[in-house]
Amino acid sequence: MANSDLYFTCEICIEPVNINKKFKHNNGNCKDNFCTDCICKYVEANMVQSNNANIKCPVLGCRLPLNPLSCRPILPTHLFDKWCELLCGQTVLQKYELSQRCYCPYPDCSALVLNECGDNPTESTCPNCKRQICFQCKSPWHPGALVVDMLCNESVAAQLSDADVVIDFAMYAEPENRLVAISTSTMKEVSC
Repeated sequence: MANSDLYFTCEICIEPVNINKKFKHNNGNCKDNFCTDCICKYVEANMVQSNNANIKCPVLGCRLPLNPLSCRPILPTHLFDKWCELLCGQTVLQKYELSQRCYCPYPDCSALVLNECGDNPTESTCPNCKRQICFQCKSPWHPGALVVDMLCNESVAAQLSDADVVIDFAMYAEPENRLVAISTSTMKEVSC
């Protein structure tokens, strides 16, 4: 084997690199040559600095996507896991419109909750912390079906959004006597 067959020039660092450190693409259309060190740094920079999961070939004229599975053998586990997490997150955000997803309202959780059934749920359970949440108003679960329907209505929420109110529920036995008492307070949020 000739000495020139043992090395290639990385298109990122423009250095001669041993052929054993050449990045192996699974994308048959991309013929660009990179060393594994440069690809690791490039992937990390895209994820850490840009929070970008759709990482393209670094050569300006190419722009074909890098295959995460091609990069897996050369990436640290935490970096590969983060890439997969970002890809999943982007896929979920593209698949589910805003009304079909929310984040758990509990500060110690904040997991993404999806409406995979396509119906119009009110009470839902966070898949992470297992606590009940109101899917309509994106807050911790609150009892009272009639009150939920009224207060979770977008128009009512919009009317109350700028007010300094706390909502107290006074529920009576007869449905026609149900009452919602709204009292002024120093709190800056509206909760159902």
